[in-house]
This record gives sequence, structure tokens and C-alpha cells, in this order.
Amino acid sequence: MTENNSLGALIEANSRDLTEAERRVADILLKSEEVAALYTAGEIAQMAGTSDSTVIRLARPLGLSGYLEMQRVARRKVMEELHSRTPDRLHAAEESLQNEDLIGRVFAKDALNLQVTTKNISRRVFQNLVADVVSARRVYVVGSRTASSLTGLLCFCLRLLRENVRDLTGQLEEDYDRLLEASSNDVMIGFSMARYATHTLSVMSIAGSKGVKLYGVTDSMISPVNNLTSQIILVSNDSLSITPSPTAAVAFIHALVAAVGLDLTSRDNGVEERLKELENIYDATKMYWTEG
Repeated sequence: MTENNSLGALIEANSRDLTEAERRVADILLKSEEVAALYTAGEIAQMAGTSDSTVIRLARPLGLSGYLEMQRVARRKVMEELHSRTPDRLHAAEESLQNEDLIGRVFAKDALNLQVTTKNISRRVFQNLVADVVSARRVYVVGSRTASSLTGLLCFCLRLLRENVRDLTGQLEEDYDRLLEASSNDVMIGFSMARYATHTLSVMSIAGSKGVKLYGVTDSMISPVNNLTSQIILVSNDSLSITPSPTAAVAFIHALVAAVGLDLTSRDNGVEERLKELENIYDATKMYWTEG
């Protein structure tokens, strides 16, 4: 086997040699190499409605020594895609969108991202996050590079509902200074998508060492965020552009803000009075355009 072969390419090249049960396994792996990279043989067997031994035997007609090598090949391909560089993404976008309805393709991809994310998000983790955002003394939100726009949106919305929401901007020294007072009474939401900015991971690690409850919003179970917390919000961000799609992450933010608002309102936590006061300030300062 050459190092350039992906698991998908090996399956397609050897599909004629597979039994019916092996083909069911192969079909699952073709849809997502991340499944082979992360799941056990038993878990994949359950998905395919077959036995563990069938999954393990699949390696043989693919020219692989066993299931562990099959996982290694799949993991290498997934990591290559997660760490793809901007010029590579540009060329991939050019190829996939040539002679096509560009806006239609992009919108369809984002619609699929929303569907996948709806299935992948753990409702338990989401409810835990809502409860912690409502009750925490401080809420820290961190994200760098393309994720900085997501942190800005979430912080803006949460500040309408509660006090002590801190946006960590990606400025190294300032962000570390703002963690001096962090404690187990606080919660942190970290947005970290491929290519996984080291600053975000560093900030989350420091916060975790101070007892802060950590939640990671990320795009893969291979993400290094999983090494920092088990409280993961998994969003799909497949893209036909040079950067990952933010659509599903933005939808998650809207859902979180809606849930936090409902929870605070049900507790009669002064949210309505807070919003009325803000509206009075907006009117007094003529912040928004009005006709006439």
C-alpha cells in the first residue's frame, strides 16, 4: 500500500473482492473516513448490521495488515483534510464549483451542515451548557482567527441577557490577564475549528487548571479540544470556500441564546427590565435609524 492511498480509494479499487457483509461496512466507511478513524470494530459492526470479525476481515482484501492499520490510514486522511492549507482549499473550491451553480452548491452544502449538526449535537451537553451559562459568575468566550467572529456574536447576544460576559480576543497577554480571577464558579466556551489555533487551546487549558467549566465547540472528534474537555458541541463546517463554513456554529449560537433567555425569563431574573433599559438608552442616543 502506498502512503498516498486513502481508505476510500482502497475500498473503491477492491470493491469487487468484498462479500456482501463487507460491502455494507465499506459503504459506511466511504461516507465518512472519520468513522473508521474513531470508532471501534464493534461500533462499526453495529452500524452495518454485521459482526466484529467482518469489520476486521475487511482489511485483508484492501491490502492492509489489520483493523489497526485501517484506522491509521483513515486517521491520516482525516488529519490531512482538517489541516489543509488555504491554497489547497482554494484549488479544491475551484474544482468542485467549475461549471456549476455556485450559490446553489454553497447553500446546499450549508443546509447539509445544519442537518448533520442537528443530529450530532448532544442534547445533554447542550442543556448542561445552558444551565452553566445561566448560573455562572462569569462567562468567558474564546476563539481565534475565523472563530473570532463567532465569539463576538455570542458575547454580544449574551450581554443583552446577563452581566459578566468576557470576550477573549486572541491577544495573548490580555487574554491571560483576564483569567487571573477565573475560578470554578465560571464557565468558558471555546470555539476551535480546523486548523485549531494554539492560542485558543492554551487559554482553555489555563482556564481548566483554575477549575473553570469548559465547553468546546469544534468540528471533529479528533479535534485537540477533546483532550481538554468531554463537554463537546460538535458542529459540521464542510465548505466549498477557502474557509470553514460558520453556518452551523451560528445556528448553535442562536439556539444557545434562545435557551438562556428562556431560562432566565422563567426565573424572573430581571431580563425584561434589562432589555427595556437598553431600549431606553438606544432611544436616548438615537442609536438606530427611524423614519421621519
